[in-house]
Amino acid sequence: MHCPLCKTQYRPGYDLCRDCDADLVSNKEAGTEDVVLFWQSVNSSHIAQLADALRKANVPNYSRFAAGTKRPLWASSPAARLFAGEGAGEQGQIFVLASDLHKARRAANSARIPHVE
Repeated sequence: MHCPLCKTQYRPGYDLCRDCDADLVSNKEAGTEDVVLFWQSVNSSHIAQLADALRKANVPNYSRFAAGTKRPLWASSPAARLFAGEGAGEQGQIFVLASDLHKARRAANSARIPHVE
C-alpha cells in the first residue's frame, strides 16, 4: 500500500495517508492516477492556509518546499516565521490528484488566498 500523492509506503492494514489524507492504493494500482501541481508560492502562510482549506473541503493534498523537502504545517506558524523570516525564498508547492482538481479550485476560490508566484 502507498499514497498516490506523496508516494509514501505503508504496511498492509492502513487505508489513509497520514500526511496527505489521501486514500492509499495497492502497489498494482500504483501510478494509475495523475498528480498535478495545483499551487505554488514563496509565501509559506498562503501555502499553509490553502492546504488547510483543501483538507476542510476533503481534497487530499501534498505540500513540498524548496528542493523537494516536506515541511510540517506548524513550520508556517507565526512563531516559526519569526525565526525563519516570512517566505524566506523557499518555493512552496501544493499537489492534488487530477480527479480532485475542480474541487480544489473551488476550495481555493472560497478561501480567497492571493496567488503570488
